[in-house]
Amino acid sequence: MTTTIFSNEADYILSIQCKESLPLSSAKQSPICTYVSQTEVGIVPTLISFFQLHNLHDQPSESASSTLSKLGIQPENDTTYTDVRLYRALGHTYLKDSGHLTTNPSFIVSVALSPLPTPEAEADFNAWYEEEHINLLSQVPGWQACRRFSLVDAIKSTVDSASPPRYLALHAYQDLDGFATPQFRTATNTPWRTRVMQGIVATERNVYRLAERLSETTRTYVGGKLYATQFVSNSV
Repeated sequence: MTTTIFSNEADYILSIQCKESLPLSSAKQSPICTYVSQTEVGIVPTLISFFQLHNLHDQPSESASSTLSKLGIQPENDTTYTDVRLYRALGHTYLKDSGHLTTNPSFIVSVALSPLPTPEAEADFNAWYEEEHINLLSQVPGWQACRRFSLVDAIKSTVDSASPPRYLALHAYQDLDGFATPQFRTATNTPWRTRVMQGIVATERNVYRLAERLSETTRTYVGGKLYATQFVSNSV
């Protein structure tokens, strides 16, 4: 089975968002997938790469910075890397119809949210997402899978937001046609969701479109440097 961003083998992921192609000539590990954002005219696009990591729970002092170092990736300058975040998986991937993904999906919807920092708000948020929201989204045509993560660490000097959202959900889709369906409207318009969203203090949402699959043979060399294969992203 091909490893994808939704594979359960790894308990942690590191995301690196940068303004230029990620240099990998000295990297000890390749990203599981890389995307490039397509933004409005006049806005510089950014790339985001995901690395899967193992056994970080045995190292409680693990940080985004030390993980970068272990991967053999160092910023060439302060403006190249705009956002570096380390996430821990919250359980296994939710799959539609007990199936599995053998390749990275055609589309990924990335949703990052922060509820109020109270035990009650956190519990209600997590219960809503896992007991209602994912189940309703699984009925949306084209939805394939979801895996949730919590933020472990971020490199503060490179993150645009002073407080990155604490929870990340990655959703796999075959296509985006489902966004216009009654099932999607139902999933995003329930009393429980309305109550939870009223207490959300930080939010990010992006939709990414797969351009090519990443494999050992799909690497790109530019000026003697090794770059990851790129995927295209659309923000909606």
